[in-house]
Amino acid sequence: MQLFTRTQCADCRLVARWLERHAVDNLVQVDVDTVDGAAESDFQDVLSTPTLIDDGGARYTGAEDIVRVLKSRKVRRVHT
Repeated sequence: MQLFTRTQCADCRLVARWLERHAVDNLVQVDVDTVDGAAESDFQDVLSTPTLIDDGGARYTGAEDIVRVLKSRKVRRVHT
């Protein structure tokens, strides 16, 4: 799964705090404020942050939906 975030995004900070509290570490976080992150978000057609794309290609946006999805799965975070 990939989580697309940006620095100046309030919902992104909410999701980040949830990830930190729950020690999630098998989730690829993509910072769209970086050159590589911007390229990946363009490739994946990510139009807003936060956006979660699961392994099946389903997309979730907004902190509430993303946290709900993450709670329903056992995920671990991996930084890129």
